[in-house]
Amino acid sequence: MLSAEDIRVTLGRKPVLHGIDIAAEPGKMTVVIGPNGSGKTTLLRALSGDVPYSGAAHLHGFDIATAKPWELSPWRGVLPQASSLSFPFTVREIVRLGIREGLAGGESGIVTAALARVDLAGFEGRMYQELSGGEQQRVQLARVLCQVWTPVAEGRARYLFLDEPVSSLDIRHQIQIMDVAREFARSGGGVLAILHDLNLTAMYADHVILLKSGHVHASGAPRDVLTSDNLSTVYDYALAVNRAPGDEAVFVLPHGAAGRGIG
Repeated sequence: MLSAEDIRVTLGRKPVLHGIDIAAEPGKMTVVIGPNGSGKTTLLRALSGDVPYSGAAHLHGFDIATAKPWELSPWRGVLPQASSLSFPFTVREIVRLGIREGLAGGESGIVTAALARVDLAGFEGRMYQELSGGEQQRVQLARVLCQVWTPVAEGRARYLFLDEPVSSLDIRHQIQIMDVAREFARSGGGVLAILHDLNLTAMYADHVILLKSGHVHASGAPRDVLTSDNLSTVYDYALAVNRAPGDEAVFVLPHGAAGRGIG
């Protein structure tokens, strides 16, 4: 179980998070949404142990603030919003970085399988810097998948922490990567994802946390959080939540777009 209570973060002299409570359960995809500057990435970085915070955060009994990296690494893999490399590496070399010592199946087989899962079969020998932004993003996800290759170990769930995992991807690969994340959760793992796409959130999330200015504005099932009132208030824009006939799934339309010359 991943849980956090009263998480507060100050960067420089600016308070960014103001008492966030969160619980990401095994077997479910928890999605954090909100406008730019609402604190989504800061929250994920705090729960990854990358920025200091006050409050309490635990993963399988480990105190995230004090745990050693090697204690947390078997239980959660983190995909940051962006990754940069200063030296040339092949795709295989990047993905191998996620493989922990003693992982069953052999390095070569795991790398090949991870790349196939993100639709990059045959890319092992390619130079990472020569790939498109979307291809690089999927290489990094393959690396993270190698770290938590089996969603459950020793009876405990592993977690994927994903910061905007589809931001550089075309629609086909967006759906494919979200399917990978959902399958990880359905297999017993946990997923905590930061997304901007409200419709992908509606399609895939089991639990949604809506942030505004470092506060939780709403939290719960997609149908309860993704409402016209909630979204219009948080994004300060006229958004309408709709339901397809005969379908419980919701979808979001920016009804003010045409009037502003956008549509």
